Formats: sequence, structure tokens, C-alpha cells
Amino acid sequence: MSRFFKGSDSESDSSSSDSEVNVPRPGASAARPVAYAFSDNEDEPKRIVRSAKDKRFDELTEIIKKMGNHKKIKDMSSVLTDFEELGKAYEKSKKVIEKEKQIPRFFLRCLVELEDFVSECWEDREGRKQMSKNNAKGLTTLRQKLKKYNRDFESEITSYRENPDEEEEEVVMDSEAEESEEESREDFMKSKTREESKPSKRVTYDDDDDDDDIDWEMSSDSSSSESDGGEGGGTTVYTAAMFLKKQPGEEKKDKKDKKEKRVRRKAEEDEGGEWEEVTKGAPMVKEAPKMFAKDTEVNHEAVIKKLNEIISARGKKGTDRNEQIALLTELQSISNANNLGPAISMKIMFNIVAAIYDYNPNIATCMRSEMWEKCLKGVSELLDMVEANPDINIGENILEESENVTTSPYRIRGCILTVVERMDEEFTKMLQACDAHSTEYVDRLKDEKDVCTVLDRLQTYLVPRGTTEEICRVYLRRIEHLYYKFDPEAYDNPQLENQSFKDMEEMCKYIYAKDLTDRLRTRSMLCQIYHQALHDRWYQARDLMLMSHLQDTIQHSDVPTQILYNRTMVQLGLCAFRKGMIRDAHNALVDIQSGGRAKELLAQGLLLQRQHERTPEQEKIEKRRLLPYHMHINLELLECVYLVSAMLIEVPYMAAHEMDARRRMISKNFHHVMRMSERQALTGPPESMREHVVAASKAMKTGNWKECKNYIINEKMNAKVWELFYKSETVQEMVTSKIQEESLRTYLFTYSSVYDSLSLETLADMFEIDQGIVHSIISKMIINEELMASLDEPTRTVVMHRTEPTRLQSLALQLSEKVSSLVDNNERIMELKQGNLFFQKSGNNKIDSKVITNKTGIKIGRTDETNVKITHSRAIASSLSLRTNIKFKEIEDNHISIDFLDLHIKEVISSADLTTIEKNLLGSLEEPCIPKENIKEDIKCLSLKDNSLESMLKQQTIFTTICLFCSLRKISGRQIGVELVGRSELPIGAGLGSSASFSSCLAAGFLTLFGFVKKPESSASESGLCFWTKQELELINKWAYFGEKIIHGTPSGVDNSVATFGGAINFQKGIITHLQSIPQLKILLINTKIPRSTKKLVGLVRERKAKHPEIFDPLLQSMDEITNAVLKNYHTICSSEGECKLKAYNDLEGLIDVNQNLLQALGVSHSALDDICLTCSRLGFHSKLTGAGGGGCAYCVIKPGITDDAVEALKKEMRDKDFDCWECVLGGPGVALMSVALSQPKQLTS
Repeated sequence: MSRFFKGSDSESDSSSSDSEVNVPRPGASAARPVAYAFSDNEDEPKRIVRSAKDKRFDELTEIIKKMGNHKKIKDMSSVLTDFEELGKAYEKSKKVIEKEKQIPRFFLRCLVELEDFVSECWEDREGRKQMSKNNAKGLTTLRQKLKKYNRDFESEITSYRENPDEEEEEVVMDSEAEESEEESREDFMKSKTREESKPSKRVTYDDDDDDDDIDWEMSSDSSSSESDGGEGGGTTVYTAAMFLKKQPGEEKKDKKDKKEKRVRRKAEEDEGGEWEEVTKGAPMVKEAPKMFAKDTEVNHEAVIKKLNEIISARGKKGTDRNEQIALLTELQSISNANNLGPAISMKIMFNIVAAIYDYNPNIATCMRSEMWEKCLKGVSELLDMVEANPDINIGENILEESENVTTSPYRIRGCILTVVERMDEEFTKMLQACDAHSTEYVDRLKDEKDVCTVLDRLQTYLVPRGTTEEICRVYLRRIEHLYYKFDPEAYDNPQLENQSFKDMEEMCKYIYAKDLTDRLRTRSMLCQIYHQALHDRWYQARDLMLMSHLQDTIQHSDVPTQILYNRTMVQLGLCAFRKGMIRDAHNALVDIQSGGRAKELLAQGLLLQRQHERTPEQEKIEKRRLLPYHMHINLELLECVYLVSAMLIEVPYMAAHEMDARRRMISKNFHHVMRMSERQALTGPPESMREHVVAASKAMKTGNWKECKNYIINEKMNAKVWELFYKSETVQEMVTSKIQEESLRTYLFTYSSVYDSLSLETLADMFEIDQGIVHSIISKMIINEELMASLDEPTRTVVMHRTEPTRLQSLALQLSEKVSSLVDNNERIMELKQGNLFFQKSGNNKIDSKVITNKTGIKIGRTDETNVKITHSRAIASSLSLRTNIKFKEIEDNHISIDFLDLHIKEVISSADLTTIEKNLLGSLEEPCIPKENIKEDIKCLSLKDNSLESMLKQQTIFTTICLFCSLRKISGRQIGVELVGRSELPIGAGLGSSASFSSCLAAGFLTLFGFVKKPESSASESGLCFWTKQELELINKWAYFGEKIIHGTPSGVDNSVATFGGAINFQKGIITHLQSIPQLKILLINTKIPRSTKKLVGLVRERKAKHPEIFDPLLQSMDEITNAVLKNYHTICSSEGECKLKAYNDLEGLIDVNQNLLQALGVSHSALDDICLTCSRLGFHSKLTGAGGGGCAYCVIKPGITDDAVEALKKEMRDKDFDCWECVLGGPGVALMSVALSQPKQLTS
């Protein structure tokens, strides 16, 4: 209900307080009836009509209020959102504001306060670091948008800042309503204490108009007229005075009174002074303690006592560090005033500087600017004292008890070097904390001159009296402030002795000679290399880097030293590029640029890690390692130099090996950039530096050097990259000449196939190069066999030779290589399934007296190997005294019984399975034929239970036995069976030819069983062995080779020959010759039990030989000569006695050592084999590997005169290392039949 009317009978009015009564106006008749009747709709909500101005301003006010709440909690992302909403709301209010012809003051106030708030938050660096990622991003965006937005209100904001009082007037008017309302509430509460029968003395009237929101108050006249009007009529007389808000002339007076009242109230609140932050606990006493009592004598003891008292509070909780500095400073002034001497003043000064360092307890953060200035001043004063008083002995090893500050000679505990080093570190932290693009950084960087001056003074002081370690430390500090600074005078006149180079060289040489720690020497050397490279002294810097061998040991250094190494390598690369050494520049920069982490490796910033995030502690540590901005190397320049170097190397190489499927990748990063460009659907004009290099590379591929040069050298690239070089014109000329030369090479590689001849003059005109340079480039290409051509000097032309394959031929070669690779992979998979891994051997029951490359070059034991594929041309293979024994017993039943204990085989092959295999076997006695692999699928005993190695070995052994038996049985026509029992002394799978020995026994036994060879006559020898004739042995060897082919596919034939004929053979260029005289050498055979792949080792040696034939051909030739020397040595041992024979044994041991070293050089040895050789050498033996190497076995010669105890000691050493040992003899007999009783089965041994 409207407050103008009284006496409402509605529920809402009746439920109000009983104190509500009718208040008559002055001069109104009490008996006058009410002039207005009330509607029944009084209880319904009122409909309020507001103007457009009110609506828009209310909307702005609500947003400003919400923004204020967000500012209080520093929710920057929400403040940003509020600011954007405020801008939109202001746009909607523009029409209203244009009518008013004035921007609202509250809107300007909001913009000003927001600008001050953002500036305050931005300057608070610590607060920004603690912000979340969203708030930090919001603050940055808000700062940019607000700065841009406020430009439109620049004049209004300026005028507001000059005269914000006008706003105060509006604030007063807005607050008057609130104050009057509060006063009315107070009066109302007072009135409630009066008698309830009396009506209220005051009523508040509200006007619906927002502009007139002022309380109506009853004047004193109306109060006095209350008694005149009477109390109870129930009617009220309404006059014009009742409806007037204020009497004319009273409004201004009330406003003035309320303003004065508000100002007076504010002054009363401000009487208490400023707000002050208090700490927890009891309040601390603010009164500074007195230094000395009034009558105390100030002497050395009193000052020292007071000093210790002040220092004792150091580090304690609640200690005011600023006050501590002030107390120490005051104590020093008291000491100086009482003339207590320089020593005690210096001691106090040491403590003042230490207190300044302690002022910032967090070592990860930097000092405040004012504290840094105090620190720099304090260190300078301390140096002044040190220089002015040379009689004061200062040392960190002086104990406090032995200090003397009273009389000369003085002794003080302290270290001026440590103080200066800490100051230098603080200076670096100051630079790290500054914004690199602010004037603050420039101002702080000006202090480096003072820091360098302090270091120079410290050096002058320490050189005559300091220790070697101290001098090295101060020299390194000076070097680290000098090495990265460019001196144009030294660059322009490299022959002159520049002072910076002279100082650098003297200090570095001193550290090289005197330093006892690797760190100082390493850092000084890297700094000198950096300084030399920075001034284009390429050869001195390169030679110093190569002589230092730092690239081999730098991984063991600390992280800051590794960062310095990275910076030095980058500067070396830039120096090489400026000098035109493109390949050297690429090699120096490739490690830094290949990983995409150049910024982090050079300590110029942190990168986001995708795999795992850094912990806060790790991030702090890495930030402390970052270099100040003025020491940075431009990363875009670095990447451009690397990519241009890669382009000049890679593009000609790609053109020369376009059809080579195996071409190597020189620069992965360059190829990645090229691939990314090729994947783009649309390619526009280049904009970034990378795009310019990619476009230049594409132009160079076609030989268009001018277009390539225009992409690399233009206004945009000059501004971004080339003008960063000193004397950039020289660098641009060098780059242009290199582009011309490499474009010429690329052109010749690409289009040589379409020319018969080319004129040097034409090429010189096309690429704008001198004819002499063209002649030089083509001559080098011809010499290096890059270009198949010849120079015709009389006609000055290049005549092309048609030796390069055409495109079709190149594609055909690629196809054949890929098919060959596919076949290799398929056969490798088949080997796993068939069990050939067991028989990967490069020898049979033999040992090489000289391991030539038939152990690494003859490819034996794989189905994909050629018959005789050797890397080395000559070898000696010998049999061992270790035997494989198989007992044969003919049975009437048509089956085979196999019992091979070493392989855990105990099988019976039925007659049906034998018949199935015989149907698929072809060939004759002279030319046996290998059966197909699919036969295995039909034989139950040949099915693999699993893919384990043992299962595969069983299958392969049984299959070989069945094939040999069935082939010979089919040829003979006899349907008999056989029982086989086999045992082997040879280690299985150790590369000693156990498979060949097994095949020889089977071949000899089956051929004898079916009558193809005669049973040898009994021998009268003690061994009881019976031997076949040479002709019969050749047939046995043929069928043993047949068994080897079933097992291995394409063996060399060496293993089965040695196993069959015995003794030793000479293998030379595929021809096997049996040696007539071989000594019975006693050896110790040692098995490492390490599996190895013969094929991989063969491929490794072949690849290395193809890559470096000039290195590996002499090694292999040396092995041939060793083979010849061993053969002569064998003859000497067999034909001589006494000292001559002993000398031959010694020579043989020497040849064994040389051969082992050559094998190590080839890369076919193994750490276990090297361990065996070292152990044997330590115990007086000489050993080498045998077989293919990479594991397997080794042997050592036991020459005559070696005691059994020595041999047993060697065996024990080997068994302790988990190696197997066998003592055996070289040159044993081949396959033979053992003499047994007639009732016993035949027993063959090999």
C-alpha cells in the first residue's frame, strides 16, 4: 500500500506493528473524512515503470558490482568475463549516453579502478607466479584488452584522474538516502520504547520515482501540531505541505550538513592512523635495543661481545633481518668513531655483507633492488678495506679463537673470494628475475660494469697472495663474464693482439696448468673455444675442441657445464658456417637441432614435456639454470643456419641417390620439414623462415639457383636472420656462392643422363660462376666417382659416360633388392619353425688353428646362404679329439628306433611313415636329392609339440636320420629296419660342427649297412678304430654333405669334410686341400654358452668392409698372411725338436694373439670372449675365439712344459665364470668304425 494513505484494512497492513497510526499534517482538521477510497487490489504487486536510462544504468551497475566481488578474490578469468560483459552493456547504453551528452562518472570510475587493479597485479611478480594457469592467462588478456579499450576514453579518464571530486558529489547524493534511512530506523526504534497507546511520531514516505528517493521527515511544527489535531478521530487532513519532500531552500542546507557529518565521521575513523599488520603471538617490542649503556667503555671486547650478541640472533624465528643490518651498521660506525682499528671494522663489514645475503632466506629467488644496491656497495667497501690494509691476514681456515683484531699483525676469519662469488651469483639471479624486455633489465644490466670492476680488484688482490685454487676460481669468474662478449676490433684485426684475447689466453693457460679439478679446466676451455669461435677464429677453436676430447667425457660433467658445452658447439657451428665450412657447421649443430629441444639444451627457456610433467621442485631447479637474456643465442638464426647447411648437403645427395632405396638420411630434421611441406594441400608464398628454406630446397632440386637464392636472401630473411650477423654482406655473399656451387652439382646429378656432353662455358654462364670453379667442382665429382664423365681439355667440355642405370633399371634393381629382402625374412621365419637355429655353426668337430673370416665370412648353418660366400679367402680347419658315437643294429622289423640321449630323443618311426617318405625321395647314389619340406606334415613324429628350441632340434635330427636311411634303402631295395643309439662328446650349438659330425656318422653307418661301402678291416692299433679307404670316404663325405644340406640348406662343405677325413684342411677360395702334416696340439676348449647369429656377424663384417675397404682389406690380408705363417709353423713343429720346436710354439702363441686382436678390430669378438683371453693371458696362456665369434667358443694352446696344476687352475677360473671346458687334441682321425665283438652292433665314431 502506498505510504501516502492511512487506515488500510488489508491483511498486510493490519498485520504490521501496532505503533502504526495516522499522522495528521499541520493545519488539517481532525474531523475531515478520508478523501480517497481504497481499492481491493492493494494487495497485488505494484507495477513499476522505469525509464530506459534507469534500466541501462542499473545493468551497468550490477556488472560493476559483480566485477568488484571478483576483484576482491582476484579471480582474473571472471574479471575478464565481467569486463567483456561491461563492454557489451555499454554498447547497448550508447543511445542513452548520447542523449545525456556525458559518460557516467561511475563508469569512468570503474575503468580507472580496473586499470589500477590490473597494473598492481601485473607488477606483483610473486603473486603472478602463484596464480593458476587460467588466472595468469586471464590477467594477460585483460591487460591487453583494457589497454586497447581505454584508448577510446583517454581524455575522459585523464580528466577524471585530475578531478575525481565531482564523483564524490554524486557519491554524497547516492549515500544520503542510505544515511537518512539509517537515521529513520534509529528514530523508529526509539519510538518503540514509548507508550504503545501513543502514535508514532514519524513515518517514512517513499516515492516511486527513482530520482526522488529521499526520506520525508516530519518537521518540529508537525510534531507540535500533533496535540492540536487530537488523537483518535481516525481521519487525517492532507495539505500541500504533506506532499512536499522538502521545504524550499532546505534541500541544499541538509546536503551540506550531511556532507560535513560524513567528513567528520571519516576523520574520527582516521584518527587511529594507518592499518598495521601484526604477527602471531605476543606483540614484539618496537623500541630498538641500546648498543651500550651510558657509562660503558667502548673497547674491542665490548664491540666483539655486542657483535656476537647481534649475530646470535641470526637465523632465529622472529628476527628482523632489516634491523639486524641496521644494528651491525651502527656498530661499525661506533667502532670507527672510537678508533678501534681496521681489523674490527673489517670483521663487522664481513658480517654486514653476510646479513645482506641472509635478508632473502629463499635461495631460489633474487634480492630486492634496494638490497642489491646495499650488497654491491658493501662488497666494494669491503674490498676497499682489504686493499687499504694489506697487513690484515684474512682466511677461511682461521679459527675464531685465533683471531687478532687488536694489534698488528691482524688475523680475521673470512673469505673475500666467497663473498664476491656470492655477489656474482646474486647478480645473475637478479637478471633472471627481471623481464628481459623491460627497462628494469637494462638498468640492472648496467651493474655488470661494477661487478666486473669488483672481480678485477679481487684478482689484483689475490694473485700475489692467494692460493692456486683461489686464483683459478677468480680467473674463471672473470672468464665467464668475458667469453660471450663480442669485440668488433678483434674481429676486424685478427692479427693484432687484442687485450680481451690476451687476458683470456693468460687466465685459461693458468687454469690448464694449475687446476686440480676437472670442472674448472673444462669450463675455462669451453669458454675459450666459444670466444675464439665468436670472433671467427675457426681453426684455433676447432683444434682446441678436438685436442680436448671433451666430446667423449662431457656426459660425466655437471648440468651447467653440459649447457656450456652445448652453447660452445652451437657457436662453433655458426663460426664454421660464416667461414663456409658447411659440412662442419651441420655436424656441429645436428645434435642440438635434431631433437627439437634447442631452447632447453641452451638453457634459454623451458619446454612443455609431453611424457611427464615436471614437479615444482624440478621446475625451480631448471629455472635457476636459465641464462640471462643478454647471453642468449638467437634460436631462429640457429635453426636457419642448420636448415640452410642441411639443404646444401642433402639436396645434392638426394639428387645423386634418387634411385637408391638404401640411401642414408643425413639430416632427419630437414627431411621432416620437407615432408610436412609436401603434406600441405595448398602451398602459398613462404612467410616463415622454414617455409623460405623449403621453397629454396625445391628450387635447388631443379637446379634453379637464382630462385633458390631469392628465397634464402631477401628483405624478410635479412631482417629475421642475416642482419643478425656481424658484416652480414660477407655472409650473404658466401651463402650465394655455396647455393651456386651446390645447384650446379644438383643439376649435373639430375640431368647428366640426358646430355652427351656439356660445355664448361655454358655451365659457367648458367650458374654465373667462374670457369675455374666449374672445372674444379666437376673434377672433384669425377675423382670421387660421383659423376661418370671425363673432361675434354681442348674443347673445354664434359663428356658423359653412359654407365648410370636408367630410371627403369634403377626401379628394377630396387624391386630385386626388396624381393631378396622379403625372401630373407620368409626363410628366417622358416628357420624358427624348423629348428635350424640349433645348427648355426661355422665349423664341425674341428677347431681353427687360425680363425680367419670363414668364421665370420663363410656363411654356414642358414638355409638362405650361398654355397661358399666368403669375406676372407683363406682358413685352416682342424678336427678335435671329441667324438660323436652312434651304434647301428640291423633289425628285421621295418622301422627305425632312435635313442639320442643328448637331445632327449627316443622315437620309433613306423613302416608306414618310412614308406610315405620314400615315395617323395628321388636321386641316385652319386647325386642324392633333398626331399621337400611338406613331407614333415604327414609324419606324426615330426610334428612340433611347441615352438621351443628343443622341439625344433628334435624334429630336425629325426628328419635328417629318416631321409638318409630312406634314401639309401630305396636305392638298395632292401626292406630292413635299424636301431640307433647316439652319444656326443661335442657341445651342441657351440659352433664346433656337432651337426656335421652327426651327419658323417649316419652316412658312414647307413652306407655300410646297405653295402655301398665295405666294412673296414680290423685295425691292430690300440684305439681299435677301423677306417675306410679314401674312395669310400669321399662317398661318405658326399652323403654327409647331403645330411648337412637337409639341416642347413647350403653349407660350405668344410665341416663335413673335416668330420669325415679328420686331420686338418686348408680352405682357400672355395677349394679344400687336406694338410699332410699337422702337429698333435693339445688345447683347452672353452664354451661361453652365449648364443650368436652367424648371419648377423657376416653381414656386419661385409657392411664394414664395403663402407671402409681401405681399413678392412689390410686386416683381411693380414689374416691371410697369418694363415701362411701358421702353416709354416705347423711344419716346423712336426719336423723339429728341442729349442727349435719350443720357439715354434712361442711363435704360434704370438700369431694367436695377433689374430685375436685382428678379430676384435673386425668387431666379431664378444665381452665374454675378451674376458677369456684376458684371463688366459694373466695365467700365462694364449687364446683366441673360434667359429663365427660373437659368443660360442674359444681355445688356448697348452704347449709342452705346462704343468697340470696350471691347466687345472685355468679350468677352475673358467668354471667359476660359468664356462664349460674340455681338454682335447687337434688333428684327430675322421669317421671310423670301432672294433667290437661280432655279437655286438656296429659302432661308428666321428
